[in-house]
Amino acid sequence: MNKDEINDPLKILVLLEPSKIVLLDEIIEGYSHLGIVTTISGKKGVAMVQVTADTKGEVLKILENMPCEIKIISFQEAEKILDA
Repeated sequence: MNKDEINDPLKILVLLEPSKIVLLDEIIEGYSHLGIVTTISGKKGVAMVQVTADTKGEVLKILENMPCEIKIISFQEAEKILDA
C-alpha cells in the first residue's frame, strides 16, 4: 500500500466484514458508478473507495447507511490492521 496514494482525500479507506466487500462494491457501482472499490485485504476486510470531489459526499452518505457494519478508517489505522 503506497502511503502517498492512500493518503489522498479522494480515497476512502473502510473496514468491514470481509464477506461484505462484494456487497460494498455492488452498491457503490450500482449508484451510477459513484466510485471504484478496491480490496486492500480481503482477509482483514480492508477496502478503499476511490471517489471524485463531486461524488465524495454522496458516497459518505451511502457508507453511513450501509446494510452492514462499516467503519471509515485512516491510513494509520489501515497500516496497523494490515501489519497485525
